[in-house]
Amino acid sequence: MFAGAASGQGALDVARQADDAYAARRWPEAADLYRRLVTRSDASWYTWYRLGMSELPIAVARAIPAFARSAHLGPPGARASAFERLGQAYGDVGRADSAYAALDSALAQGDRLRGLATDTAFAALRRDAGFAAFAAHADSVSRPCAYRSEARSLDFWLGDWVVRTRGGMQVGTSHEELALDACVLVENWSSVSGSTGRSINAFNRTSGHWEQTWFDDQGGTIEFRDGVASAGQVQFLAKVRETDGRPSERRLTFTLLPDHRVRQFSERSTDGGKTWGVEYDFYYEHAAATSQ
Repeated sequence: MFAGAASGQGALDVARQADDAYAARRWPEAADLYRRLVTRSDASWYTWYRLGMSELPIAVARAIPAFARSAHLGPPGARASAFERLGQAYGDVGRADSAYAALDSALAQGDRLRGLATDTAFAALRRDAGFAAFAAHADSVSRPCAYRSEARSLDFWLGDWVVRTRGGMQVGTSHEELALDACVLVENWSSVSGSTGRSINAFNRTSGHWEQTWFDDQGGTIEFRDGVASAGQVQFLAKVRETDGRPSERRLTFTLLPDHRVRQFSERSTDGGKTWGVEYDFYYEHAAATSQ
């Protein structure tokens, strides 16, 4: 309870006044009103959070316990924001180690901390000698695929390519790019005849294998599974059906060649993998090199 707003309607009136002051960025007024609200035993994590946000521009030290309380009371989805702001407040008062601990807690709650490098909220913390190391750590937590060596096995295929047969005839162009914070490699294929296709390639942490799903502009799809990576090579396998309904297998191998081209070699087996026949043998040349 608090003076002037013992219960019920009085508390609602103060909450409205606090929210109005907050929206108008009248920080001293908002902070005073939220301080009154948090004296109630039923004060929510959100009230504590708004108190912290109101204190930040006027009295950073007072924001610290407010954000700490908000992080303690908040549901899982809210704790990340409270811990992030707690890290900001600690950074502003020069307590870098406490700031990093709070930001680590934010990461553990799913915060990506995207603003570490540019947000003015972390300007003070960026002046700390340990910031670069923490920023690298935060990036590795928020973008794990970019740092897992097994997920980088197909990166040699990235770029813009002119695609030719073994004999040198151009069959198409292709552009490969990373997506979803480097967890997925996307292929964008265009043939000289005008057809197009796209594949999604990714390392499956659960199975420990590479996978590719291919789509084309005629509604065709192929699901490659059990892909195995080695130095400069990834090989995929797929079970498909021929147009006559017979089961068959496809083996698709990408290999980085010494001259920096990429070979895409597709084979088909109709006898359960006992024998394999060549389906196509393509060579990817960097588009920039072919234009010189």
